[in-house]
Amino acid sequence: GVETIGVLSARGDSEETTEICEALKSLGAVRVIVTGLDIVRRLGALLAASTRGLGLAAVTQSPFAAGALELPTPISLSRAILESGIGNADRGGAQ
Repeated sequence: GVETIGVLSARGDSEETTEICEALKSLGAVRVIVTGLDIVRRLGALLAASTRGLGLAAVTQSPFAAGALELPTPISLSRAILESGIGNADRGGAQ
């Protein structure tokens, strides 16, 4: 069979990403590729996608169009979330 995979940018806010995820689900997507993690400070888009019932197929963290897709692991996601929170705390954001 064929699996539908959506692609979304990490640059969107969590509300916008939630709407996009719902639209992708209605089109039959079961997983998403999240692009642009190298240029965002907050991971709201990534977290919104993961809480909307869409699996995470891959992420990109390279500024180059030909950058490799990375397969996220529980450990890599945990580190990204924790590092994002620490960085935001240093800038006066919520932890």
